[in-house]
Amino acid sequence: MVFLTVLNDQIYEEAGLLGGAVDFIEKSRSFSILFRRLEVILDGRKKGAAAGNAPHGPDILRYGPVKLHRDVSRVF
Repeated sequence: MVFLTVLNDQIYEEAGLLGGAVDFIEKSRSFSILFRRLEVILDGRKKGAAAGNAPHGPDILRYGPVKLHRDVSRVF
């Protein structure tokens, strides 16, 4: 589980991580940073990360029904 939120106080981040989140990402981060962090998680390079599906191309990161389209900065 990855939290993508506007809440940036340490107490929320700690609660999310204690609740089982793999990462806690503020919405203020750029799409490229979000893409890279999710790539790290899905590749299993982060402790506790679930294995995801392989990317379908250099600009698309896919995990189950979720697709991150880097080229258009959209998540479907």
